[in-house]
Amino acid sequence: MKRIKFVTDSAADIPKEYADRYGVQVLPFSIALDKKLILDGVDYSPEEFYQLLISADHIPSHAQLTMFEFEQCFDQALQEGYDALIYTSINSKGSSTYENAILAQQHFQKKHPTFDIRVIDSRSYSFDYGFPVVEAAKQALKGPVNVDVAEAMIRGWLDHSVILFAPYSLKFAQRSGRIPVAAAF
Repeated sequence: MKRIKFVTDSAADIPKEYADRYGVQVLPFSIALDKKLILDGVDYSPEEFYQLLISADHIPSHAQLTMFEFEQCFDQALQEGYDALIYTSINSKGSSTYENAILAQQHFQKKHPTFDIRVIDSRSYSFDYGFPVVEAAKQALKGPVNVDVAEAMIRGWLDHSVILFAPYSLKFAQRSGRIPVAAAF
């Protein structure tokens, strides 16, 4: 059995205590907010972020994770003695992060062909893809888990889950220009 490192990004909304308890590495997105660059989940709590969002002049934007950041992550896992890594990405239709992870995987495995890297497109957002990562990490802590089984566990959840989204307010959708003022009203 391979020792597996579970990795995702901060859009998975995994609570810090879960990430710490189950050994999930969460790569933070950079967010541009009123001419400041902040790291998602590192420089503020979710509650603090929503307060910043309410008082911000502009809607924040995030930058995708880069190939370089992924290669650093893969190298760190290898140095820590892991044999495999499963990265579950934010929806590839909403971010280039997934493609950057695939490029980094291909480049890294040319230099380290025995290090097993799996990259999963969640095709989803928020804790919908954070949940199966946490569950797979929990199983790995209970005892050795085959990397194929862990990957199948995550993919199985993602293939059968559905998210329903109902915004509390259309204020931010209007501020971002996604809907007109009249529709928001």
